Order: sequence, then C-alpha cells, then structure tokens
Amino acid sequence: MACLVVLAAMAMLLPLSAQTPPPITPLPQSSILLVQDAFVRGGPGESHIPVGQVVPSSILIPVSRNADATWVLLRYNRGFGWIRRDLVLWAVDVDALPVIGPNLTPTIEPGPPTATLFFPTNTPEGDYVHVSAVSAYLRAGPASPICA
Repeated sequence: MACLVVLAAMAMLLPLSAQTPPPITPLPQSSILLVQDAFVRGGPGESHIPVGQVVPSSILIPVSRNADATWVLLRYNRGFGWIRRDLVLWAVDVDALPVIGPNLTPTIEPGPPTATLFFPTNTPEGDYVHVSAVSAYLRAGPASPICA
C-alpha cells in the first residue's frame, strides 16, 4: 500500500516538472558593423570631422539619433561620436532612441590634469645632422663649415 502511494505521488509530480520548462535567458545582442571600418564623426553628417573609426570587433553602444534617424550617436572611447545608421546592423530599435539635435553632441567633463614627466636632457656635443623637408646638412662639429 505504501508503495502504491509513492508511485501515485511520483506520477503526479512528473507531469508537473515536464510542463514547466526552465526559463530561457536571452543571449546578449550586439550590433554588427557591416563594412570593414567606418568613421565616427563629431556630428551627424559627413561634413563633420572624423574623430576616429570603428572596426568589426568594436562594441557599439547607441545613445541617441538625429531627427530623421540617418545618424546614430554612440559612446566612443571616453566620449561620444556619430555614425551613419546604414553602416551597422543594430541590435536595438534605432527609431526608439531619443532624438538629439545636431549641435547638442554631449561631451564628457575633463578629468583632473595628468602630470607629464619631464626629464631635461643636455644638448648633445659632437656631430649632428639637421634635416629639413627639402635637404639635410651635415656638420663635422660646431665650428666646421656646412657641407652639402
């Protein structure tokens, strides 16, 4: 009789566990660059200066878009930059991003100044070469005449 009760309890639990599948965790989606490399610009338009470029392995995090959704503002290095929408297969709905004006590209507040190490060096003695864009002059020493 006890065996029958255990079998009946197991028969009731098995269908319940089979009916509730484990929750599916979605894989993180990332945007894919559709070209070999693309410029990131200082504003929404090709007339704005390039501030860098992205390659296919770059992580693209969209923040905003322009009014006609042809350019997307993304986080770039320690700031922001604009990229043409059609150069990227976006993992997010670009049309749902907030609209930002063309002259409102945000800037990151600069951090504290970084100290630059300065090591003074003596002017070298002896032979040296002075090179310009057109020619080079070679001297054997400070009092030597110039030989071309």
